[in-house]
Amino acid sequence: MAAPPQELKICTGCGRQISVHVNACPYCGKMQAAPGPSYGAPPPPPAYGAPPPAYGPAPGQEMRVCVGCGRQIPAHYNACPYCGRSATGAPQGESMGALKYVLYILSFLFWPLGIIIGIVFMISNEPEKKQVGKMCIILAILSVVLYVVCYFFIFAAIFGGMMGI
Repeated sequence: MAAPPQELKICTGCGRQISVHVNACPYCGKMQAAPGPSYGAPPPPPAYGAPPPAYGPAPGQEMRVCVGCGRQIPAHYNACPYCGRSATGAPQGESMGALKYVLYILSFLFWPLGIIIGIVFMISNEPEKKQVGKMCIILAILSVVLYVVCYFFIFAAIFGGMMGI
C-alpha cells in the first residue's frame, strides 16, 4: 500500500518544498512564519478510519541527533527542521552576528581582502553567508571607486596648480 501524500509548503528562505509540520527548513534552517504544530508533532489521524500517515525515518535512512534539541533527524539535512540549528550546531541567522559588520568594515578599508572574503562566502551553501559575501564584494568595489576618484582629484589639484590651470 502506498504512503499517503505528504502535505508540503515552500520554504521562505530557499524556496524548496518542505513538510508543513516543520518549524524550520531542513535545508537552509530558516524558521518558517507559521510553524507546524508543537515542533513537528504529527497531525491528528484522518477521519473515516483511514490509517494515519507514517512518520519517522524511511527504512534504511541514516539518522543523527540534532545538537540543538536532541531530536533524531535525517543525516542529509543541513539544519534541524524542529529548532533550526545548522549541522554545525550554530542557530541559523545567528551564526554571523556582529562578525558580518567587522567583515564589511574590513572589506571597505582593504578592498583586496573584501573581494577574497566575498568570493569565499559566495560559494557557501548558507543564504546568509552568500548575502554577506555579496555585500563584501560591493563594499570592496565601492572602496576602489572612491579611491580612484579621490586620487584623480588630488592628482588634478597638485598638478593643475603646478601647471597654472
